[in-house]
Amino acid sequence: MVAFHASALDGVARNPALPTPLLLRLLAFDGGGDGPPRYALQRAGLPESAVAVILAHPNPGARVDFAMSKLAEPVQRARLVDDPSPKVRGCQPGLPEDEMAAVLNRAGVPA
Repeated sequence: MVAFHASALDGVARNPALPTPLLLRLLAFDGGGDGPPRYALQRAGLPESAVAVILAHPNPGARVDFAMSKLAEPVQRARLVDDPSPKVRGCQPGLPEDEMAAVLNRAGVPA
């Protein structure tokens, strides 16, 4: 049944006018073990509340999709640099040096 609805949920997630409360519900969706719709994870301009849900998502695949998103802000993706899953950490695209330094400074890592 979940697979039947997956394409419909992807369509909803593509809507740029999707209200934040509905986006948060999509992000929390388990998808029968497949995680939330990919388009919900790879949107441009995600609000902080959505990023927080993604970073805490129990499915590593959801965090991988977010880490590989070309539309997500690099600073938001960089928050996965210390993710517990090596799979998530390994798929992080490179960040510009100044942005990586800023992320490390916020995390308390000495330069």
